[in-house]
Amino acid sequence: MRDIARAVADAYTARGLTGHPLLWERKMLELLAGLDRLLTEDDRVRAESLYEEALALLAAPKTRGRRAPAPPLKDLGTDPLTGRSVVIKDGRFGPYVTDGSTNATLPKSWEPDDLEVDQAVELLARAAKRKGRGRGRGKPARGRRRG
Repeated sequence: MRDIARAVADAYTARGLTGHPLLWERKMLELLAGLDRLLTEDDRVRAESLYEEALALLAAPKTRGRRAPAPPLKDLGTDPLTGRSVVIKDGRFGPYVTDGSTNATLPKSWEPDDLEVDQAVELLARAAKRKGRGRGRGKPARGRRRG
């Protein structure tokens, strides 16, 4: 229990909260007295083990950013036109076909296991053609007129 109180005091000190060491010691004793009143012996043992687990979690490196890419569901082979590898992956919105640069979502009526290379190449070609479409750059917006 003293370790928990000391860790709280160390956390305050690390955050830059300063005070007289005797005040921290008094605060630790108050925390310990309150914990002793509230906890039974079983709770004390459990709290110490949870404290050790918490320290282990805090010592572990943080994982931030994207998750690791999922492995492909199926490797269809290489695209005869580009020579790139064509694979089926499971994405956020369902299965899709990719060659590394172009992605094409599979229609809902298609099963990924039944897809062949030529069908996948056709889907990728349509997706690449669609990618070029769009609104494009029109005239710039006119500024406000003073009047």
